[in-house]
Amino acid sequence: MNKNNRTKLAVILFLAGSSSIFAQAPATPQPVGDTKAPVPASSVRTLAVGDDSILNTRVGAGISFTPNTYAALANIEWRVDEHFAIGPMLQAGFSAETTYYLPTVVGRFIVPHSYWKKQMNSNMEASILAGLGQNFREVQGFRFNDFVYQFGMNVDMILAQGFTVGAAATFNLADNSVDGFFPALYASLGYQF
Repeated sequence: MNKNNRTKLAVILFLAGSSSIFAQAPATPQPVGDTKAPVPASSVRTLAVGDDSILNTRVGAGISFTPNTYAALANIEWRVDEHFAIGPMLQAGFSAETTYYLPTVVGRFIVPHSYWKKQMNSNMEASILAGLGQNFREVQGFRFNDFVYQFGMNVDMILAQGFTVGAAATFNLADNSVDGFFPALYASLGYQF
């Protein structure tokens, strides 16, 4: 087993163990050393992509509007089931006049890979997202700190070996009157564990 596969296996085992703490009802006590007790099928999850992925990661580059900046995106999310994922997202924008950092917690509602495979024989996954966070901006030397509501959409094509390529659009609504709305467009690369 090479180092890459060992790392993937370690991440999967960690996530499977930690998610079982929260996701399953308390088990019936078994005597110590009882090897005949069956393992519930829900507690065993294998490495897969698309609808069966456990962890999704994504990085992207693009542009934001009002303020006009070069933008970057990064997020990692836990796939709760085939229709929902949740996790942190970080957007950052840089220009000569403006710098911003926008950390949020987002939930992503997914039209799963299996639907697109059945309807169009496509390896695509589409989703909408909503989140809350904080925007830290500096505009021409003035600093702002705003609460942000975030909405957006993603379209990803699932490639071989769990890699994805896609596009994302985010719409950020700040709780101030100046620069209260700033959308961004990204091209993204991702990996599904």
